[in-house]
Amino acid sequence: MSTLAEKRNGPGFRDRLLGHEVRVFRSCIVESCVDPVTAILTLYVDAHPPGLGWYERMLRTLPIGADTEVGFCTGHAGDVLVLDEEWAMHPELWEPGRLNPPVMPGPSRPV
Repeated sequence: MSTLAEKRNGPGFRDRLLGHEVRVFRSCIVESCVDPVTAILTLYVDAHPPGLGWYERMLRTLPIGADTEVGFCTGHAGDVLVLDEEWAMHPELWEPGRLNPPVMPGPSRPV
C-alpha cells in the first residue's frame, strides 16, 4: 500500500526522516502475552491512533516515523494483519483530515 506522499513523490517517500528500530524479544510484544515470538512484522507508525484496544496501546509504544520490526506470537501476528488491512480499507476509521492510515505494514517474516 502506498501513502499519498508516495503517490505524489515516488515509492518510499516520507515527509520526515525514516528511522529503523527492532523490538523483538523472546515473547510476544503484546502486554500480558507470554507466547513465544513466531513472526516479525515491520510496522511504520505515521501517527499514534486513538483507541483503547491492545493494538492501539502497543502502537503508542512505537516511535512515529520509523520502520519498526516487532515480534509477535502466531495469534497476535494474524490479528495485526487483519487490523492493518481494516484500517487501510476504511478511511472513516482514521482521524479527521488524515491522508493515509496511521499504520502501514511492511515486510514480515516467520521466526
